[in-house]
Amino acid sequence: KIKRAERKKKREEKSLDADWSKRLQTEINKISRLIDRGLTCLARNVRGQMHAGHVYARGGNSTIKFNLHNIHRQSAHSNHFQNDDGALREGLVNEYGQDYMDFISELRRTPMLSFNNFEYRELTQKARKILKELEKSDRIYSKSERIEMRNRVNLELKVYDTQFCEFNM
Repeated sequence: KIKRAERKKKREEKSLDADWSKRLQTEINKISRLIDRGLTCLARNVRGQMHAGHVYARGGNSTIKFNLHNIHRQSAHSNHFQNDDGALREGLVNEYGQDYMDFISELRRTPMLSFNNFEYRELTQKARKILKELEKSDRIYSKSERIEMRNRVNLELKVYDTQFCEFNM
């Protein structure tokens, strides 16, 4: 019993030391891939392994890295080449329209995030619950449903103010 308690305590301590921001990104990327499941890459119109491609790269736009409207399906190959970012944006316009692309561009005005590691941990736990729901539903979403799912998840997570969470079609 003592060894088991010690192991549990070590796991909890390790968990507290973890970079929960990175873990949250991993869960949100999985959510994005489930929302877009079964579809071809927006940049290259190919099938295969899909990544969660950021319309505006995380490096220069870290405040919107968790916003599901900034994250869409992109083939693994395409996601490794930044010159495909223009093709990704073009694919978004072709699929969802210029108004949606304009909304995503405006997301760059999102204020800086100021969560601590504990808050990121709580957000990660929320994201995991949402992910489980999506995995259970096991379905392919229509174009409008994909937008609605992104709206819903953004609102549920409460990482951003409402104006940065919802696109109204």
